[in-house]
Amino acid sequence: MIEDLQADDVAKTPDESTILTLIQDELSRCIGLDADSDLNAARGKAMEYVQGVMVDLPPAPNRSNAVTTDVRDAIETVLPDLIEVLANDGVVEFPATGADDEEQAAIETEFVRSVVFDDNPGFKAIQDATRDALSIRLGVIKVWSERYETRQEEDQAGVPMGSAAVLQDQGVTIEDYAQVDGLETFKAVKVYGKGKVCVASWPPEDFGYSRDAENIAEATYVVARERVRAFELLARGYDADLVAQLDASGAINDIMDKVRDVAASQSYETHQGGIGNHRIVVVLEHYIRIVGDDRTVVIHRVVTNADATILLDQGTVTDIPFAVGTPYPMPHRVMGNSIPDMTMDVQRIRSTLLRMGLDSGYFALNQRPVVSDQGQNEHTLTDVLNNVPGGPIRVKTQDGVSYPPSQGVSFDVFGAYEIMAAMIENRTGIIRAANGLNSDALHDTMGGQEVLNAASQKRTRLMARNLAETMIAPMFRLVHAACREVIKEPVVKKLSSTWRDDIVPAKWRARGDVTVDVGVGSGGRVEDMAHSREILQIQERLAQNGFGGTMVTPSSVHAAVNRLVRTFGVKNVESLFPDPSKAPPAPTGEGEQDPAVAAASAELEMKRQEAAAKIQIMREDAQIKAQLAREKAQNEMTLAREKMAMEANLRREETRMRIEAGLMTQTPINIPVNRPGGDLSA
Repeated sequence: MIEDLQADDVAKTPDESTILTLIQDELSRCIGLDADSDLNAARGKAMEYVQGVMVDLPPAPNRSNAVTTDVRDAIETVLPDLIEVLANDGVVEFPATGADDEEQAAIETEFVRSVVFDDNPGFKAIQDATRDALSIRLGVIKVWSERYETRQEEDQAGVPMGSAAVLQDQGVTIEDYAQVDGLETFKAVKVYGKGKVCVASWPPEDFGYSRDAENIAEATYVVARERVRAFELLARGYDADLVAQLDASGAINDIMDKVRDVAASQSYETHQGGIGNHRIVVVLEHYIRIVGDDRTVVIHRVVTNADATILLDQGTVTDIPFAVGTPYPMPHRVMGNSIPDMTMDVQRIRSTLLRMGLDSGYFALNQRPVVSDQGQNEHTLTDVLNNVPGGPIRVKTQDGVSYPPSQGVSFDVFGAYEIMAAMIENRTGIIRAANGLNSDALHDTMGGQEVLNAASQKRTRLMARNLAETMIAPMFRLVHAACREVIKEPVVKKLSSTWRDDIVPAKWRARGDVTVDVGVGSGGRVEDMAHSREILQIQERLAQNGFGGTMVTPSSVHAAVNRLVRTFGVKNVESLFPDPSKAPPAPTGEGEQDPAVAAASAELEMKRQEAAAKIQIMREDAQIKAQLAREKAQNEMTLAREKMAMEANLRREETRMRIEAGLMTQTPINIPVNRPGGDLSA
């Protein structure tokens, strides 16, 4: 028991019994895993609502069981905007510490981005972790390193004496050594150790931390649970006797496993166990801070079985390799709220309203009849129960079957349905118009709709900033530290359209600062494009007003173009717009130009400019004359139309006056009797 441990025992480097006792105590009190049944139940319920399963809202018998998917709609609406920001190449970078560190900081930033997105499925890891955070409060990303060895062998036969010794001095292992006739024969073996940095999302239901933690990087205790095949543990180098003691196990968390398994691809009754080294076992990876002999705090990494009674591995690390984020953070807590926490009650209400509206329609089309005992015959009840459209009801008297007036619903069901939709928008900041054109937006003013969109973008960008600061930036720090730890040989990578073969992360210095580039309140990629274009326009105006070469330089223009093109989603900008600072110098001619030739060239250039000026004047003169001719013709046409209109008005006025004076001659109208339409006298 933990009470049996003495303070001096904890202060010293812990033995196996001590560290297992500490871990068992922390495991029983941590937030997450099986120690927190309320959290697991809340996560399971949230995932059910995401999938449109509402066990807590059973339908009444013979009534509608329709449900709304407001929780899922909100998540799917905001997720693309968040991923566009969080999985963007420029969301984080390592700032330079001085003028001489600018280039190196840029190299390290681009290298780490390449490790995340090129060497690992970084996009999927960020998307999965973000979806987990939106759905069940916490998104988790793990960063770890792996080392592997490559063996290179070469047979040497009949080489001079002393060759093996020279190779041994160079770190080569000599095997099968023999001397024949004064010559050496052996096998030269060179082992190359390489390191790899891995990035992946981690299920939040398989992650836990101490209750007093406010930041995972500084938490006293963190635990991660993994379901793995026994042979995989053997491949990682764990002791075979210890692995043999691990019991077979199946689903880690039945609640979350079942709600995640939307395709019903797993059978939980037969999922348990396995045979031999192919059996599924559960291991826990613990990270616990313990005071060492010198009173310094050391992070111990301990791998145990599911109940922390078998110690599989133990060591020390410099960082806890997890980065976590939450969309709606709670001050002084690791975990905040999720979208289901803010919208599940509204989904229940909207589902109830939707069922009421549908039931009202069903009852209006299928009313309950009143059957009179005196007016029915032997066929009446059968005909009433056989509710076929257009089917007759046979009765004895006319009033044998009657339908009372439908009561309906005494309030506007679908009006209330829309009110609850607006409540979700107000709570989360996720508006329906962001998921395409909302029909109601057609009736709103343009300014009002823009205000709603701007407010939604601000809250979405704030959510993105929270996730970037708490999950993406720590992930980049961990990747940088892991690269420094395991990548000790030069790496060949293409950075900024240039192949580099001199990058050795082991020689980098530690970097703790990471700059996050997520503008709170900005309008996303469209607004970034507009800002980039505005910068280019400002540079153009400055260059036209005499500031070229001072405020506007080739490098500054290239930076602005680089920023604009990156907003288009183009990564390899250098292939389209090369950096002018890396351009080769312009070729210079040998010797000086003959003064006579220079003078002739200048005179010829002056005449060319004079001719061009005359041509320009003639062109402008012709344009002015043509414009005057067009205006004259237009004026003449206008005057002619006005004259015709005045004459027509005068004729109408004259005719009116003649009619009033009785001066108009009455002319008889003769209609022929025989006409194509028929004989009028018939």
